[in-house]
Amino acid sequence: MSVTVAAAADTGGRFLAGTGDWPSWVVPRRALGEWADLQDAVSVLVGGPACRREPELWWATPRTSEGVDAQAEAAAACSWCPARLECLSYALAANEREGVWGGRTAAERRCAA
Repeated sequence: MSVTVAAAADTGGRFLAGTGDWPSWVVPRRALGEWADLQDAVSVLVGGPACRREPELWWATPRTSEGVDAQAEAAAACSWCPARLECLSYALAANEREGVWGGRTAAERRCAA
């Protein structure tokens, strides 16, 4: 899989990265390797990862009980995903502050860091 990376002047030292299957994403320089590893891991998944099919679960806000339930459902779906470790590695390297990545919520990732 090839990952397209382009520097953009308005991204504050971050890079735009994307593939044909995934949208462009602003990736911190320190996490480019992890992003490429994640793209390689998801490229072999038939139908793509579950997070691409129901993104609202992975981006739910934990401020409501529905949001907490959605995050728990997303984390459970991550448990069987073969790209889970690469996803979590990327989120930690990029300091992703929102969403469920690699089966961990933002609060769980902050505790792990």
